[in-house]
Amino acid sequence: MMYTNNNNNNFAFVCGVNTTNISALAGTTLEVGDIAAGDVVLVNSENEVLADSNRLTGGEDFKVATRLNDESGVARLYYSPLFNMTNTTVTYGKSTAAAQQVTNIGGTTAGTGGYLLPDVASDDTAAAAQVGNSFYALIEKQDNDEANRSGYAPAITAQVKMKSTSGSGTFTFTTAEELQLNLAAQLREAIAKNDALEVDRPSVAGPKYLRAKVVANVATQADCCTSDNITLTHGSKTVTAAGAFIAGIVVGDYLNVAGDLYKITADPATGTTMTLEDAYRGPSEVIVSGTSAAQVGFSTAAQVNAATAIGVQLEGQAQHSFSVSKDRIHSESRFNVRFAKDGENVGATITRTTAADEGLGSYEQVASEEYHSMGQLGLRWVSDIPGQVRPGNAVVDANYGCIRLSEVTTVNRGLVSGFTGRKQCNIWVQLEADGTTEATGNSVQDVLVTQIVAATPGNIDRS
Repeated sequence: MMYTNNNNNNFAFVCGVNTTNISALAGTTLEVGDIAAGDVVLVNSENEVLADSNRLTGGEDFKVATRLNDESGVARLYYSPLFNMTNTTVTYGKSTAAAQQVTNIGGTTAGTGGYLLPDVASDDTAAAAQVGNSFYALIEKQDNDEANRSGYAPAITAQVKMKSTSGSGTFTFTTAEELQLNLAAQLREAIAKNDALEVDRPSVAGPKYLRAKVVANVATQADCCTSDNITLTHGSKTVTAAGAFIAGIVVGDYLNVAGDLYKITADPATGTTMTLEDAYRGPSEVIVSGTSAAQVGFSTAAQVNAATAIGVQLEGQAQHSFSVSKDRIHSESRFNVRFAKDGENVGATITRTTAADEGLGSYEQVASEEYHSMGQLGLRWVSDIPGQVRPGNAVVDANYGCIRLSEVTTVNRGLVSGFTGRKQCNIWVQLEADGTTEATGNSVQDVLVTQIVAATPGNIDRS
């Protein structure tokens, strides 16, 4: 995504979905009353509207024009710099979903990464020696709620002391794998409690900045319920089912919530209620019972303890709310992770398995670009106090395709130095509910796409 900087002559225009016919405007000088808010048209250097059949393939100069209200609500016309198609690179793409960052400490459900404590592995004696040691995970985050935006900063520290389950200092875990799982569960709980302190608008029942999961490469997951729906509540140890839990589940088995493992401490028998050793730390939700990776099932203690990869998986969370005037920059959660024991590196593999990506064409992304290029001219930094917000054309919850115009020119200054200038303009085309562009003949979208791309583009679907 391009974050606009007005000193570099970058602009963002938002073309909405409407049926305005602009063929009658061809050749006339554009006036503010000629187009509606959200219309985007192409004009020549004299601000004359280009004909709807004018395909920009040669050396013709053109500008992008739109109608937008100013700070006082008065409709005005805004123009891009002058482009020449001969020197302009055109790229385009359809809306794509954002991706959240996923980082693993130790193992993964795919069986890579090994153990949370590699030196313990399957050595039960070495595992017993870990009781009483202090472990911590330090998460440095680049915030998605306007704080710490300039870089990564220590923000979430989860420190736990390995304890025995009997409470008297006696090591009661039967296998080293069980200790690994116990440590992972303690870290999940500590991370969740610190995450709960994060800024959040509005308050939500679930993880805020990131979610921690206890993961392992468990080969077998069985259906845990005779019906479909399993209800989980953030912060609660109680799990309920629409139908009875199956009789084969016993204390010490693990509930597998879409890859997140929770030890069962109260045998549900054939009832509809189950109790977990630790509170559920995902979002409050209803998930279908079953055996797929996205469902809720159960695995026996023996199956889980046979895992060769056990770890803590950290998943970034989407920004829960967005306001152009308050947040101004929209981004996904990004973070770095450290893990150590009593100040010493324990050697666990830390792997970023999925990088955060803003995707392309979300409302938040489009509104941010429009705000910075049209609404806040003159701001130098993100930290500048914003002026009055200028209303924009971006539509809440809509998705957009993007046509990007980029022209680079070099102007030499002196004998040994030079200056490179860049003009860049993003035209965000609001998509229909089915993901296609509006195909109404002579509408602003139909004409705009035809003029710039010269044919039906591959990724901006007009069918």
